[in-house]
Parts: sequence; structure tokens; C-alpha cells
Amino acid sequence: MCACMDWCGVAMATLGCQVVTILRWYQKVYEDLLAIPVIPGRKTEKEKFAGGDYTTTIEAFVSASGRGIQVNDVIY
Repeated sequence: MCACMDWCGVAMATLGCQVVTILRWYQKVYEDLLAIPVIPGRKTEKEKFAGGDYTTTIEAFVSASGRGIQVNDVIY
């Protein structure tokens, strides 16, 4: 069983453990190495990648413009 039981409010039964592991790795790279705070999440049915079961994302906040930007997607 995967060590990540729950991620961004979604039960582990819904997400594959590898997807969660990869997203957490990307989050760690952005926050620890690049010093960019990010917010992980899951795309809605309308936003998800066509053909995938679900799409998870990491987004960053750009303080200069007050906007968020998508920095990473993982599609399952």
C-alpha cells in the first residue's frame, strides 16, 4: 500500500500511487530547489486532458501580476 493515503482531498483509491508520488516530487523540486511556492490539485472533468482518467496539476502564484500559472501536469 502506498504511503500517501490522501492527497489534495482525493481518496487514494481514486488516484494511483505513482501519480501522487510524481506530483509530490515535482512539488518538492519547485519549493525546495527553486524556492517557488506551488499549490497541487486535480483538474475538473472539463479541464482534464482528453483521453485521461484524471489530470493532476501543480500551479504557482505570480505575485507581480496576481495570477496563477500552471507549472506541471500529470495525466493518468
